Amino acid sequence: FQGGRGICPVGYHIPDDSEWKELEGYIDSQYEVGNPLWENEGWRGLDAGKRMKALLTWIPGGNGNNLFGFKVLAAGYWETGFSYTAMGEEAQFWGSSHDSGQNAIKRALKYDQDGVSRSYHWDEAAFSVRCIRD
Repeated sequence: FQGGRGICPVGYHIPDDSEWKELEGYIDSQYEVGNPLWENEGWRGLDAGKRMKALLTWIPGGNGNNLFGFKVLAAGYWETGFSYTAMGEEAQFWGSSHDSGQNAIKRALKYDQDGVSRSYHWDEAAFSVRCIRD
């Protein structure tokens, strides 16, 4: 995803897995940067997701507190063979790292979860991206 599609402006890039883990550890109130928990798949952390989510756009009871200004919107996503789904319920983000099978490592935030999910997904889906400064 990095560079090939030109999705980020010059001087910015899509974060890799280690950059996402650093952000999650910095934001979470219980598990710091470098904690082995961040290596796991699935839902991780105590409240990093809640602290990243915007104050609005999530279904009732799912809003975050946007404590760090990351302001994740519940944009939903699109997958091949399916339609656009989960608006108001989820946010999915591509990362630039891939596993050995060339599946991208992605992040997800959901209205009923306060943590952040780390998982793998094939490249044929439309998720959000966040560009960070080089």
